Amino acid sequence: MKEQKSLDEQCEAAELAYENDYYPCDNGWVKAIRSNLVRPLMYRSQGAACLLWMIALRAWRGPGMNGYGCGPGEAFIGDWHKLGFTHKGYRVAKDLLAELGYCSFKSTNRGTLAKLLNPYIFDINIDESGGRGKQGANEGRTRGN
Repeated sequence: MKEQKSLDEQCEAAELAYENDYYPCDNGWVKAIRSNLVRPLMYRSQGAACLLWMIALRAWRGPGMNGYGCGPGEAFIGDWHKLGFTHKGYRVAKDLLAELGYCSFKSTNRGTLAKLLNPYIFDINIDESGGRGKQGANEGRTRGN
């Protein structure tokens, strides 16, 4: 219980430090996949790899829309300057991710909305159940051997 309180306090401190609502802290997970696509992206642009990581960490799992207007696989990324990007570096990273087909980007009046297009580097475990209960891991298994 004490560890959870400490983690919650860390999340609240991070949200206050960044002064925005782009950092939801829901203690979820992101799976980084050891695919052949990772190294070429890192060698070509570390900024693009960092931006992709940031999008994966912030992406909404679903189902439906979250309180910020993001659908499954989407995240706001308009605070690029707080992550150490220059304006040009941010644009170049976005363009490369779009060119490679990893993400799409849409400008809104609230900021830039990024959408993960494939799970080949990061799998955020999108919940596509639409609010319906999924069959559990142990349900449906036959008993016996």
